[in-house]
Amino acid sequence: IHQSDKQLVNYFLSIPKLGNYAACVSSMNNAITIGKLQKASYLDNSYYYRGLANLKLGNKADAYKDLEKSVELGSSLANAELSKIKASSIDFSKVKSFNNVIKSPVAKSTKTSDVAIVGIEQTNEYTALYCSYTNSQYPVGGWYSISPDAYLRDKASGKRYKCIATENCAISPDQTPINLKETKRFVLYFQAIPQNAKEIDFVESDDSTWQFYGIKLK
Repeated sequence: IHQSDKQLVNYFLSIPKLGNYAACVSSMNNAITIGKLQKASYLDNSYYYRGLANLKLGNKADAYKDLEKSVELGSSLANAELSKIKASSIDFSKVKSFNNVIKSPVAKSTKTSDVAIVGIEQTNEYTALYCSYTNSQYPVGGWYSISPDAYLRDKASGKRYKCIATENCAISPDQTPINLKETKRFVLYFQAIPQNAKEIDFVESDDSTWQFYGIKLK
């Protein structure tokens, strides 16, 4: 696991102690995403804390599912909490699961011709950009990476959503090697953007060419 991932996970796991239940759900979403990618051992705690937060928020169906998953992963604490909830009293049609996939999304403008966004996946836990990069100019020592400051921005609200994990793309200062004329695919995972977002920007950093503006989601 990358050092920046470790710092994020430690931060996410500290949130439940603060009593901010909506922030806890959001933070556990991030921790669960990273944990799944890294096959981490703390996932039972992430589902447990998210379940408790969902209970406080009145999301009983989601809470039950989270606690059930935590028990499946070996949590005795979650088992004790789950025993207090009557499954027969829960309307499981109210589980707030969400998954939306946009194939070949279109951006109004971009600063790069070497990187393409080939798909976007929206879920409750993350927003994923499925990308490809072609090394068109570096014959020796070619590489690529993503800045830890990369973000998505909801065009309507202007709010930014951080990159929380990657697949097949190193987080700077680490690098992923690539040969001249080679194309590699990779995935960037960001904090979950709102389900009703219609248009977003992807910006790696102010001085990077990896900038896509006006990406249509609807």
